[in-house]
Amino acid sequence: MQLDLSDDQSLFLETTVRFIETELPITQTRALHDDPIGYDRSWLQKSAELGWFAMLVPETDGGGSVSGEGLRDAAIVAETLGRYVQPGPFVPMNVVADAIARNGSDAQRAGLLPGIVGGELIATWAFADNAGNWDNGAGLAIERVDGGLRLAGVRGCCAGRAIGRPVSRGGATRGSARPGDRAERRDGSHGAGVGRA
Repeated sequence: MQLDLSDDQSLFLETTVRFIETELPITQTRALHDDPIGYDRSWLQKSAELGWFAMLVPETDGGGSVSGEGLRDAAIVAETLGRYVQPGPFVPMNVVADAIARNGSDAQRAGLLPGIVGGELIATWAFADNAGNWDNGAGLAIERVDGGLRLAGVRGCCAGRAIGRPVSRGGATRGSARPGDRAERRDGSHGAGVGRA
């Protein structure tokens, strides 16, 4: 990708490359390909310190970007992550952060965005059924169980490998999901959504 970078963006690119080469070189990246999570959680939080999950979130909600051009700054990071074959939920977390910043309620923005921006909440979405068709959450049910949430249903496409202690906002809800709630799939494994890292 050829972008005309400002001085701030050039420094941001250099910092991003240096961080990747120091914190997660390709030899370590290869080791994570077979890991069930697929990325190092400490790396995720360190990358958040560089502002990687803040770029599409307004400053009033705890975000901001190096140059004031959040999408361009995010493209710089995304291109560099691709070049260095870096794992992790960079794209899903930024897409969800942007969606919450643009369309979330005041409570959702206040409750979710600081954690996403800080790399403490892992965010993604399960957008399609098992066949890969968009179904707007049909066939997915959420119920409150033992102080957490249980997701029942099958999701075929989940953006990234953002697995953690999630809270899903999609599907039919019995009970209410709150940031930090722990969700489990019916088989007892953890699914994807928004949750504490």
